Amino acid sequence: MESPTSETWQEYQSEAPPLKENRLLQVLLAYTILFFIVMGVNPSHRMEWLAEHVTTVAVFYLILKFQRQLHLSNLSYLLITLFFTLHIYGAHYGYAATPAGAWLQELFHTQRNHYDRIVHFAFGLLFAYPCYEALTRALGLQ
Repeated sequence: MESPTSETWQEYQSEAPPLKENRLLQVLLAYTILFFIVMGVNPSHRMEWLAEHVTTVAVFYLILKFQRQLHLSNLSYLLITLFFTLHIYGAHYGYAATPAGAWLQELFHTQRNHYDRIVHFAFGLLFAYPCYEALTRALGLQ
């Protein structure tokens, strides 16, 4: 007999329903768009911010356009949203000048703000599972 937590985990990892039927995906989408708009107001370096978000907008658009073909789970969408949050925040201030990075710099007594390294690490960490999931489902391995 499976525990309720393992059932919840399996449900969370199963393929997410389409956007029209998926309340979590709708909330994540609304949150990401709203956060993007708020952080787009008066960024530290407008041209840098625009350059950094060309790929963000492209990836966001492609995920929405191919949502049905990707067959991602809610967990994958949550991980992608977390990465977008870190990236959008970093682009607003400039990665080397983020308040969160300055706080970590002070906390760990480092010479530089390591927020850029944290986001690069997060990219690999947070996109690994969605990529794995998309590939295994596309190749029929699951």
